[in-house]
Amino acid sequence: MSITTRSFILFSLGFAAFVAMLTSVGCGTGEKPRQRARSVQVVTKNYPDVLRGTVVAETTMRGIQPVIVSGYGVVVGLNNTGGGQVPERISLQIEQEMGKRGISRTSNALQGTAYESMTPRQMLRDPSVSIVLVQAAIPPGLPDGESFDVYVRTLSGSGTTSLEGGILWTTDLRLGPPTALGGTKTRIIASARGPVFINPFQDPASDLSTITQTTGRIFDGGSITHELELTLMLDNPSHVRARSIVSAINSRFPPGPGDQGQTARGRDDRFISIRVPNAFRSEMQSFVNLVRYLQIDQTAPKRHAKRYTQALIDQPWLAEELAWCLQGLGPVSKGFLRELYDHSELIPRMAALRAGAGLGDPETAEPLYQLAVSGPAYLRSVAVEFLTDLPAGPKVDQWLLDLVNDNDLEVRVAAYEALATRAERVQLNRMIRAQLSAGQGSSTSLHAMRLAAESRLTGNTLQRVQRSLVTGKFLLDIVPSSRPTVYITQQGVPKIVIFGSDIALKRPTLASAWSDRLMLDLPSESGTKARIWYKDYRTGKVIIDQVNPRLTDLIAFLSHTPTPEDPRTGLGLSYAEVVGALYELEKAGAIPAAFATEQDRLMAQLAKASKPVETRVRPETETDRDDRPLYEQLEDYQLPEVTDEQKRKSRIVPLGGNTQNNP
Repeated sequence: MSITTRSFILFSLGFAAFVAMLTSVGCGTGEKPRQRARSVQVVTKNYPDVLRGTVVAETTMRGIQPVIVSGYGVVVGLNNTGGGQVPERISLQIEQEMGKRGISRTSNALQGTAYESMTPRQMLRDPSVSIVLVQAAIPPGLPDGESFDVYVRTLSGSGTTSLEGGILWTTDLRLGPPTALGGTKTRIIASARGPVFINPFQDPASDLSTITQTTGRIFDGGSITHELELTLMLDNPSHVRARSIVSAINSRFPPGPGDQGQTARGRDDRFISIRVPNAFRSEMQSFVNLVRYLQIDQTAPKRHAKRYTQALIDQPWLAEELAWCLQGLGPVSKGFLRELYDHSELIPRMAALRAGAGLGDPETAEPLYQLAVSGPAYLRSVAVEFLTDLPAGPKVDQWLLDLVNDNDLEVRVAAYEALATRAERVQLNRMIRAQLSAGQGSSTSLHAMRLAAESRLTGNTLQRVQRSLVTGKFLLDIVPSSRPTVYITQQGVPKIVIFGSDIALKRPTLASAWSDRLMLDLPSESGTKARIWYKDYRTGKVIIDQVNPRLTDLIAFLSHTPTPEDPRTGLGLSYAEVVGALYELEKAGAIPAAFATEQDRLMAQLAKASKPVETRVRPETETDRDDRPLYEQLEDYQLPEVTDEQKRKSRIVPLGGNTQNNP
């Protein structure tokens, strides 16, 4: 081996030892080898180019579908139609809940009631009490205190035959299906209470109506106790983009009367919390769509408006989305939209009119009215709804008053609802001005004033809708119309609506209802009163009296319960029984009017939600509590979103035998 070769080998061994020494020193000092940067997969959505840059194209909104809540509750005040046996675990849970509310063997909570001498267990087995399943489908984004309808039914095999006349005690409602004692429990987000409304189109005393008598609804009986915030999740986390989205949303929806803080609030680089503004409490879906299709770039709104309106013509299959995009841009869109209000193609025209009406553009009034009068049948009532919020002066109110005389029942109802909403708004504005002029400032909350404005309408406004609260049980609305109709609501606040100035009962009439337990006799001689004979199936008591032969007087008599303060005679019927009595008398010919009711959507929502889904439910215990954010828990119990086609389907179900008034 040559000296050169031997020197190279020695140098190589020495260099290797030196590198090893450096490595060992580095390890000894705690230094870590540099890690390779982790690759981040960029999420891209397949959205049309015209929709890129909108919120929906870069985020996913959580909590936009109704969620199911449920619980076990107690209905009291039944006429010996309750009682019976229920599963032990459910009974124990109810007793535990009663204890939390101060109702126990040793408390005085039941003093002064029919149950004061009973233990909770004895009370739950009393014939006037029934344990029920309580369920509801809560719309997305409801704020604290907002109300919703509730569905109740008796438990299988409980022995309860009827919930007529019952009142649900306060019941906690939890996410998802109900659980008994010992089962896993999700978070409480609402409560429910109130009188039970059962099927009014059956005799409440008939054994043949057992199926319908054991289910019912409580109008506006639910109340949110934990606000259901909406949440945006960025597809690609970015603090900069999140701030841009928050800025765009808050710019489009600044805080208004009754709002607490900004509409959007960024939590981190991925999640944005959204609170529904007070102005959109009754228009949740509209707010959701406006946010989803909001343009994030706020620097060139006219450019976006021009691009969207041109796309309405070129890509009419995107009309629904583009209409929300244009409305989301705000007033700057009006000038571009007006070019399409008389477009020859129906789809772009209707989309532009909807967006323009949503922006309060009075220029939409005339073309919308023409569509309401002579447009395609499936669009006429929709056009009427778009007229509701237009600030186009008295002519809109007069058009709506004309439309309550329309041949189409759904158009008549849509026109009434628009008039009632406009009348409520006028009433609310009057109350606000009166409070300010009196120097009271904001002593009364906007929510309280809104409730007051919606509970009574004088009829002396341009809308001419008259509203009164009948015996504290329901609202009675009267709207002038040449087509006498009795319309019954089945959602929200219970209402009986009379189309036509106070309808006179038919003379002569001898009508009966409920197997002759209720009879009405009206002689042919003018000036005579109608004679009423009624036998209470609960007590067997017979009431015989006379009543003025006007429909409003009959309704007041049927519902009034005599009290020391108001001893006038009345039958004391519930809202459901009043509706059922009117329906039977209309079928017998005593009430010369058509009879119609809202189609109930609550049951359909609950039926959809009953489909099995894979969920991850954690018990609410100290050792295993569901600490996920509420928006993540809600995902486990969401309903399928209602399609636009389903929304367009008729909400009106004509009933009764008076077909000449019910086209």
